[in-house]
Amino acid sequence: MDLFEFIRSITIVPVIRGATVDNIIPIGLALQQGGIPIMEITMETREALYALEKAVLELEGMVVGAGTVIDSETAQRVIEAEAQFVVSPSFSVDVIQIAKKRKIFSVAGGLTPTEIVAAFQCGADMIKVFPASTFGPKYIQQIKEPLPHIPLMG
Repeated sequence: MDLFEFIRSITIVPVIRGATVDNIIPIGLALQQGGIPIMEITMETREALYALEKAVLELEGMVVGAGTVIDSETAQRVIEAEAQFVVSPSFSVDVIQIAKKRKIFSVAGGLTPTEIVAAFQCGADMIKVFPASTFGPKYIQQIKEPLPHIPLMG
């Protein structure tokens, strides 16, 4: 099963903020024990990259991705650390292009129909409606109606 189908089948991607080398393994093991074999480690803290590297090395069977990837430098670093997918909270052509070049699954952020379509046209594999909680499921449903060919996550 490819990553696209895997994410669709799991229907949830836990977002781990504030990850450290000390807390990431217990978090990952708890997720796995709960039947969730995937996580997104956000890159907004100093230790996040090291936590990602540790999770990739030590959590067998866990799909580990990097979130809050907002620039090409961070994209390069997380891909070198063997992140299996890259998530940006915004529409970044650079991040999408680096992920495509390295054959890494990319999830671009977008809120408006214009951002969502542009990110998809640039090659994002999936679009994360962000911030989805502000507008709710009805907003995502309304976006999906005219754009059913664009895979969305909330």
